[in-house]
Amino acid sequence: MERNISWIVVSVDAATPATYRRIRGGRFERVISGVKTLSRIREAHNNSWKLILSFSVMQSNLDEICAFVDMADQLGVEFSFNPVAGDWHNESFSKDIDDVKQVEASVQKLEEHLLAKGKSALLASRLRMLLVDLQR
Repeated sequence: MERNISWIVVSVDAATPATYRRIRGGRFERVISGVKTLSRIREAHNNSWKLILSFSVMQSNLDEICAFVDMADQLGVEFSFNPVAGDWHNESFSKDIDDVKQVEASVQKLEEHLLAKGKSALLASRLRMLLVDLQR
């Protein structure tokens, strides 16, 4: 850790072991343990770099976005959302009205959840952009 590090991003894509196993095929508990270890190392270096959990939003994990925010808060790390790009294992969202409504409801729920936690709703901006793209 003698090098200058600006950030470390850990792709988790889930807030539960079952979803993590389905998407990533690994052990959720092991990843979370690793994040905790990284967090301790970061603290030992005066929090001189960011530790970010990343969540690729797709059909099978959309309902876990608020729980993911809570998990990141409990771990004391930042988070980011990225809509899945392209047609990844039939997980992408279509322009079908049902998909649009599902994403719209989830974005609104996330924005309300973020505001209730005293966070900026702008943290949901990438999901809002997905919604705009679907509505075109």
